[in-house]
Amino acid sequence: MSKCINFALDLMRYLYRETSNIVLSPISLEIAALSIIAGIKDVSFDEMRDAIFDNKISSRNINDLINSMGSLIHELKSQQDVEFKMHNFIYVSSKFKLIDQYLDNVIRNLDTRVKQVNFDDQSLELYNIIDAEVSDATMGRINKVIKNVPTVSNMLIINSTTLQMNENHHSTSFSSATSRQMRQLFKSSYEGKSNNTNTNTNNPTEYDSFMDITFSVHNGLFKYYHDNEQGYTCVELSYNVNKNLNLILLLPKEGTSPRDIMNQLSQNKLVSLSRSMMLKRLEIKIPVIKLKMNIDLAYIWQLIGIQKIFEPDDADFSALATNYKGLCLESIIFNSEFNLNGNFKEKSMSKGEERSKSSSNSNSKSGNNIRSSTINKKSSTLLPIVFNRPFIYFVTCNVKDQQRKVIIFAGVVNNLIDSN
Repeated sequence: MSKCINFALDLMRYLYRETSNIVLSPISLEIAALSIIAGIKDVSFDEMRDAIFDNKISSRNINDLINSMGSLIHELKSQQDVEFKMHNFIYVSSKFKLIDQYLDNVIRNLDTRVKQVNFDDQSLELYNIIDAEVSDATMGRINKVIKNVPTVSNMLIINSTTLQMNENHHSTSFSSATSRQMRQLFKSSYEGKSNNTNTNTNNPTEYDSFMDITFSVHNGLFKYYHDNEQGYTCVELSYNVNKNLNLILLLPKEGTSPRDIMNQLSQNKLVSLSRSMMLKRLEIKIPVIKLKMNIDLAYIWQLIGIQKIFEPDDADFSALATNYKGLCLESIIFNSEFNLNGNFKEKSMSKGEERSKSSSNSNSKSGNNIRSSTINKKSSTLLPIVFNRPFIYFVTCNVKDQQRKVIIFAGVVNNLIDSN
């Protein structure tokens, strides 16, 4: 849904810091939001719908959207040759009586675990149990929830999304001199300086000691777009192991921040970018890094305009519990993780493009040999694109049943220390 994508982009803008990475899963955000909105009514419902969902959605047809999401979840989790895992947990105080219809809908269609616990227990035992359950399900990716939410008394949501390719990537390490240059470009962002700042590369720092940059290198025909006005470059690569998965990268021009691009991004802008990309022979170099983030988004949601579900006196969870008075959401822990690497499949030209190229080659042969040699040399030249400074990324999946692209990860790489 386009509005959900815009909501995720708003979250990215609120979370943006020049020295930090962002790793969000828009599809998981939508799943968590659906598990909440399915349990609320009236003003609480309207406020959340207006912030995240389409205005046409009502409490009457929300079940249709949840059923549709159930089909999407099933298709995403059945992708071959990748490990794509989504987990959504809801912990509710045992003093509230949950409605069976809500439980059936959310557990069955949204693949969500709902459990009632005694939040009145002041000991750490309850949080240790939650930690253990979540850690088990997420294979240790989320730990120590108690450190994030020490005062929950009503309801807690924990969401985890991970993606891993079942393949080995082709990579190369640059020479020490080149590697220092790569480090320096990212280092300037890490230290909160502009990319034009001159620093002494001979003085090792904490940043240098952590940096051992490996880039994966991909040569071939890929989708490409360059914005002449803003100066940024956009490329799209399709994963070899799964043709439905794509990696979209936006590289700002040197000396500018990803924030400049992010402020203009929307669902419509992303669609327009996708349509503007053309096939071009490229040499793309991408840092091989692990991206991860664990954050409580409750405060950010309230800043964006979702407030009533967090207030005990205002929240209306009457579709979730019969005795809902005083029930409110207090924390939303989001955990996202994936490796920014992979083998990527070179695009093939359409028959029309091949005919055009063939015709061009024929015309070239009719000319003199020098001109023909020059044209052939130009056609085989690869345009180098090196992601050696902060950039924006999206991982998308082509969904066959719904004939659309779903964004499963989105974020920014500003810092290579926090990535490993």
